[in-house]
Amino acid sequence: MSGRGDQVGELVDELVQGLLDEQVTPPKTNRGVLGTQPLTVSFGWVQGTTHAAWADVLGLLEPVYGKARPHGDVNRFYGECWVLGPYGVKLSLYPIEYEGADEAAESREGEMLIVIPQAALDAAGFEADAEVTRRLLVMGFRATRVDAYLDDRRPDGVRLEPRQLQAAREAGQCRTRMSSGDFHVSDKEIRVPRADGTVTRLQVHSETFYAGSRQSSALVRVYDKRAESLVNRGEEIGACTRVEIEAHRQKESNLAELLLSTLVGGAPGAELIQVLVGLLDFHDCPPGGQHKERYPRLPWWESLVGAARQVRVEWRRHAPTVESTLRWYHVQVKKSLAFLREAYGRSYPHAGSGGFVRWLEATLNGAERRLRRDPYRLELLERIEPGESDLFPWPRGERRWRPAAVG
Repeated sequence: MSGRGDQVGELVDELVQGLLDEQVTPPKTNRGVLGTQPLTVSFGWVQGTTHAAWADVLGLLEPVYGKARPHGDVNRFYGECWVLGPYGVKLSLYPIEYEGADEAAESREGEMLIVIPQAALDAAGFEADAEVTRRLLVMGFRATRVDAYLDDRRPDGVRLEPRQLQAAREAGQCRTRMSSGDFHVSDKEIRVPRADGTVTRLQVHSETFYAGSRQSSALVRVYDKRAESLVNRGEEIGACTRVEIEAHRQKESNLAELLLSTLVGGAPGAELIQVLVGLLDFHDCPPGGQHKERYPRLPWWESLVGAARQVRVEWRRHAPTVESTLRWYHVQVKKSLAFLREAYGRSYPHAGSGGFVRWLEATLNGAERRLRRDPYRLELLERIEPGESDLFPWPRGERRWRPAAVG
C-alpha cells in the first residue's frame, strides 16, 4: 500500500484542515468520483454495523471525516449518537438494557451503527473512502445500506435515456429478477435568478426509470440528473444521466456486499457495471421472447455496458433466529407494547393490569396457529434445550428467576 497509501494520507491531511473548522462548507467539486468524463462512478451512501471497539472506530474515522461530538438527535433504534465533522457522519450505539449495562456503557461496548452520507464521501475523495472501507471491513463491518452510481455524460443520441429502458421493459426485452418497477414523467417550471437581478422561467422535463423499490433489498433508478439538479438546487450541471443502485436489507441479498467490494476493488467502474447487468440486462430478443440471454444486447445498452459479464446477485430468505427475533422485539415492538398497555388502561380503567395481560395472551394464542405454519421457527424451537438459557437476559433492576435446586 505504498504509493496508494501515501496518496490517501495526503488526501486525509488536506481534508482535516478544513473539517476541523466548523464553518467549512461542502466542496463544489465532487472528489468522490472515479474515472474520466464522460463516464464516472461514485458512492452516495455507506451504512452498516460493527462490534469493534469505540476507540478503534473513532481512530479510523476522525482523521478523515472530522472530530466527533455528541448529537442530540437520538433515533428510536440507538440510544447514544455522535456526529463527526460538518458532513453528517454519524456513530450510534445500540442501548444496552441488561445486567452489566453500566460497565458496557462506560466502555461503549455493543453494536455500533456507522452512517457515512454522500457529502462526506464526496469531500474525502474516492481513494480515502476506499481506504476507510477496507479498514472497516477488517473490523467486521457489515453493510446494511450501500448506494453507488454511474454518471453518463456522453453526447445526445448516445447517452442513456430512461425512456429506452422503459420501452424495452414494456416490450419484454428486460432480463431481471426484480419484480417491481415504475416509470415517472414530470414537467415543472422553475425560476432561475440572473446576474442582472432578473428571473428566468424554465420548463424542466424529467423522466425516471425504477426497478425494485426501497422496501425491497435492491433499487435501480435511472434519471435525468441535470433536471433533478435544476429543480432541487437551481444548479446547472450539464447533460447527465445517472444510474443509481441502492442496496438495503443485507440479510435478504448479497447486493450490499457486492457494492462494497467494487468500492475497495481494483477496477470499480468495470465491477460496478458487472453488478448492474446482474440486476438488469436488456437483450434484442422478440417481444416476450424466452431465454433472453441467448440474444445480443440492445445496441444502446451495449454501448454503455459493453461485453460485461453478470455478477450474480443472490436473493435469500432471511432465516430467523431467537437472537434476531429478540433484537427485533427490543427495537421495534417493546415501545409499542408499552403504548398499547397505557391505551388499554385508559380505555378500561377498572380492568387493571391483568386485563391487558389477558388481552395479550388471547392475541398470542391466535398467532400460535400462524407459528405452526412456519417451518423455520418450528425447527428453532426443536433445538432449544430445556432449562435456564442466556437467550433471555433479565432486565436490569429485577431479580432473575432461578430454578429450584433438585435433591
